[in-house]
Amino acid sequence: MSRRPPFIQPEVPFMEGLRSKHNLSVHACWAVMLFWSRHKIGKDKETGEVTYDNNGTIKCTKRDVMAWCGCGDHKALQIIKELQKAGLITCTKKGEHHVYAGGSYGTPSRWRLNFV
Repeated sequence: MSRRPPFIQPEVPFMEGLRSKHNLSVHACWAVMLFWSRHKIGKDKETGEVTYDNNGTIKCTKRDVMAWCGCGDHKALQIIKELQKAGLITCTKKGEHHVYAGGSYGTPSRWRLNFV
């Protein structure tokens, strides 16, 4: 059984183009689709042009990649590094882990898609 949501079914030419151009693994191609699914596309109210509102602030964690690709901790880090090395994504703000007297919480890393 697949862990990926059924509504994201990438087109074969797009995925094959990523794999051949950037020499990506299958898991890295799926991770690109994860980042793309979190990328919001909107329209400018005045001009009507298409805008990409959250590029540079796309929230994604290592655990998100683990759940999406169905892999472990080490493989998720390899996938993220592979995408960065290929120049498809850039980290704009590293995630942080905060500890306080009542517990702890984490903030996700922020990412930019370089191919839009």
